[in-house]
Amino acid sequence: MTLSSDLGADYAHYNKPLLKFLNDQGGPLDYITIMNYFDDRNNAHGKPAFFHGMLEENTMVGGLEQNLALWSAVPLLIGVETGPTSIAPDWQSFYQEGWRPMYAMLDHMMAHYSGAGLLGWAVHHYAPHSFAALCEWGGEQC
Repeated sequence: MTLSSDLGADYAHYNKPLLKFLNDQGGPLDYITIMNYFDDRNNAHGKPAFFHGMLEENTMVGGLEQNLALWSAVPLLIGVETGPTSIAPDWQSFYQEGWRPMYAMLDHMMAHYSGAGLLGWAVHHYAPHSFAALCEWGGEQC
């Protein structure tokens, strides 16, 4: 049996006791999906929030790099949000940007971070009005 959990991008930053328990070589999880719900916009430091997180109370929290560093013993899938603003805020979702910027970000992620415990990526909201529509954005199939 394979056991996994979906966790928010800031989970490991704020919950150190559970991070220590789950991020153990002999721990209960085979992998974790980080719901890294940032699109391709820059954070307050001018770096892509998807990779570097967002500023929360004078601390950069979340993002791919922080999670790869914190979850060092458990492989990660990185989740992307693809829902419209009725589902998720614009800054969290690639829906408004379209599939090309999302795939560019994911291709960069896989090319530069795949050796660091990264298994791949996952899509949140595969439905007619989210990922499925995103992939038909502009009349082109992704």
